[in-house]
Amino acid sequence: MPDERAAQPPTAELFAGILGAFKARGFADTAALTATYFAFSTWFSAFLPCAPCLLISGPGPEARLLVDLLECVVRDPLPISELTRGGFVSIDMNSEPTLLIVQEDITDSLWKLLRASNHRNAQISGANGSRKIYCAKAIYLADESTGVRSDHSLLQINLSPLRGRLPILEADEKEELSAEFQAKLQSYRQRNFVQVRNSRFDLPEFSSPIRILARVLGAPIVAAPELQGALGTLLREYEESIRVAPWVDPRCVVIEAVLLRSHDDQTERVHVGEITRTANVILKGRGETVQLEAKEVGGILRQLGLSPMRDRNGFAIRLNESIRHHIHQLASRFAVATVQEGTVLCAHCAEFVPFEPRNEGRVVSMG
Repeated sequence: MPDERAAQPPTAELFAGILGAFKARGFADTAALTATYFAFSTWFSAFLPCAPCLLISGPGPEARLLVDLLECVVRDPLPISELTRGGFVSIDMNSEPTLLIVQEDITDSLWKLLRASNHRNAQISGANGSRKIYCAKAIYLADESTGVRSDHSLLQINLSPLRGRLPILEADEKEELSAEFQAKLQSYRQRNFVQVRNSRFDLPEFSSPIRILARVLGAPIVAAPELQGALGTLLREYEESIRVAPWVDPRCVVIEAVLLRSHDDQTERVHVGEITRTANVILKGRGETVQLEAKEVGGILRQLGLSPMRDRNGFAIRLNESIRHHIHQLASRFAVATVQEGTVLCAHCAEFVPFEPRNEGRVVSMG
């Protein structure tokens, strides 16, 4: 039973209190607002079309502070460091926990499992039968993988370094915040689960993945139309950030630079230095002041499966037909700015145009 501190404030008042807790510790308005909507949704994951899932990126101290704050306000928080596939499968999901995962990096198999666990009926088979894996989760990855970062169908927060306050949540602060909000949110869930379960909240002007996000985040906001309206504004900003991301994302710009050279049939190899210069010209033309270094570009190329080999003039990529095809595959997967225009420049382009961003976040049932 909620204790006496669980007075029943209106939705807007409770929302404002949680939002204020994030903002008071230095988080920008958009990050704080996104975290607050996510926190509310975790209390109703059983009644939502898919599990609330938040991806956090940015500097480690700030991300860990955000995770600590989320622990005070999400339903049944379960902090986990360095989750393994076996560890995930062993968690009892019947209590509807919210996993708060802090991970240095992630394997493809674990990421696929975490994505699948967003599906309401997701299960996995094992020696002892099938186990439910559906759950709410927030995930911070120190080393973002290609597939994770390009997964735009999931809610994301990209943190900036905090200025002023040290990004640490003291133990007494954490205890006080948990005592203040957990009981109120439990009471809120008990009062409103029927309304949330029966909600038909929708923002039909968005694409399907964003509409699903809207339902997940908007349905738990009961009797507060102004907050549901603000969610529309937040998601429009999020959708716009997705649209422009390929224009300045270093990996997308590097792919764009090497794609340009791959269209020259007379070019048998392209050096990392040349790719770097082209990428920096692209960034400058788009108003970016940050410039890439050749070493950084070489690392990006290797992550993308384009491994430069040393010759007498430095490190270079050999542009045979197999490599050119792979470059076009990357351009399609990342929806780089040049190819979003849909111009057919070669036989490989003809295979992939129109270049549609792939829905890397599509939920797959394992049941």
